[in-house]
Amino acid sequence: MAKSKLFFSFEGIDGSGKSTLTRRVANKLNELGHKTLVVDKTLEPENPIHKRRSKLLSKLLWTDTDPSEISAQSDTHLALLAASWYAHIETAVIDEAQQDGAIILADGWKYKILARFANKDLQVETLCRSALSEISDTSMSIFLSISPRSAAGRKDHFSQSETGRLDGYFGDQKDDFISYQSRVLAEYQALIQEYGWIVLDAETNVDALTEMAVELIVERYETEKFGPHIP
Repeated sequence: MAKSKLFFSFEGIDGSGKSTLTRRVANKLNELGHKTLVVDKTLEPENPIHKRRSKLLSKLLWTDTDPSEISAQSDTHLALLAASWYAHIETAVIDEAQQDGAIILADGWKYKILARFANKDLQVETLCRSALSEISDTSMSIFLSISPRSAAGRKDHFSQSETGRLDGYFGDQKDDFISYQSRVLAEYQALIQEYGWIVLDAETNVDALTEMAVELIVERYETEKFGPHIP
């Protein structure tokens, strides 16, 4: 297991509400007077050199929507690209934000890649785990639990990565989403046990979910930053 750093992530299958909750929690923390940073695939560092590198990696990984171009890349290539992006964001953004005292919230961290690549052949999975082992773990991750069928009902459209197009799924998009996300969910459940994540019901009222997440994050942040509270 990699070393951990003082930052947090929201994890879950596609459609679990990670992005929505991450933003809501960040807004609430800001209201409470905490400086926050949201880390997601649209994040661009302020430093122009880092920003240029980030945009190049992000385009290759996250914003290239041509199915033939993405599917032409080998799994090995995609795993190493993903590791490069996370390593770059960690050193170019997260480390600096930590020094600045910010509470850092990741809209999914490296674990999403681990869960997806665990469904590939053993050699690729082993390479992926090895590359991502160099990327720091979060100090706490919150997993949003939802069934793939319920997650599918939340979505208006499905991307090729969500439906497993890169892993041999070429049927009805909704059916493929449910089947593929079920496989990913099984791998996430193994990660929950491995890392001891906190699990919250993604179908809880979003206001209540936000309050629970804020309370958990503030408590862990203050404990790790300042030590346990002594009454």
